[in-house]
Amino acid sequence: METKTMQNIVISLLIISAGLVIALAILAVFGLRSTGDVAVNPWWMGFFVVLMILDTQRRHEQQRRMIKKIKIKRIEGNEIMNEAIKIHIGKNCIITTLNANIKGVIESVEGNWIIVKKANKEGSVELVNADHVSRIRSK
Repeated sequence: METKTMQNIVISLLIISAGLVIALAILAVFGLRSTGDVAVNPWWMGFFVVLMILDTQRRHEQQRRMIKKIKIKRIEGNEIMNEAIKIHIGKNCIITTLNANIKGVIESVEGNWIIVKKANKEGSVELVNADHVSRIRSK
């Protein structure tokens, strides 16, 4: 098997194991007790575990697609993206990356990096790789 396939299998098994541990903990806390005449149905816990697993797999697949887009961007070049980012220099923006939203003023674009002065902290500067940017909104 390929290494990535094995990694995906291991990640899926870890996610399933974590979901089962959480479900068992919930059952241990709520399933053994009943409130009045209503007892917690263990099938609902299984349903929530399945939802958690599906959501985690969806997020994992979404990240894989984004990484694939990043690789394509690197091959084609990122000058268009950098020019689009330069339009927002000096503006208060929200930059959306793979797994974070960064709020602040874009100070400059150097190479493939965006220098952002954070809005919530004085003097705090953050560097963002332009390859990981999926959206920029200016306020």
